[in-house]
Amino acid sequence: MESPQTDTTSAEYFDLEDAVQTPWAVLSLKHPATGRTTPAKIILAGPEHPARKADEWARTRALRQEVEATGKYLFKEPADIEQEELNHLSACTLGWSGLAVGGVPMAFSAAACRKLYADARWAWVRDQVKVALDQRELFIGSSATA
Repeated sequence: MESPQTDTTSAEYFDLEDAVQTPWAVLSLKHPATGRTTPAKIILAGPEHPARKADEWARTRALRQEVEATGKYLFKEPADIEQEELNHLSACTLGWSGLAVGGVPMAFSAAACRKLYADARWAWVRDQVKVALDQRELFIGSSATA
């Protein structure tokens, strides 16, 4: 079977520099009831960000070690799965701005991040972060802006 020919003379092309992976993106939180954009911004690690990759690799290694040790996949308790998700979301959150509780601004820290995501009152924040992390297009920019 012959391989297809590459046409380098075409007047039409897609410049890959117009769509490069960015290391992070800013999620603008939306009010859960109105859908309106709020002033709150959460900075998320992109799919290739070292912190996100390290967390994902650690999770994969732990699963592999568990299977290698027992010879089978052991289903986890829902509470353990939730804790792993909180760890992952916290590892993928690099910072934030514009968040407050009772009018008091929330300073970003790993502990504050985990506390926010674990609080059932603000499960909607956690949900928006989970969705955003799966939106690859959120982490695409042009080489001029990356």
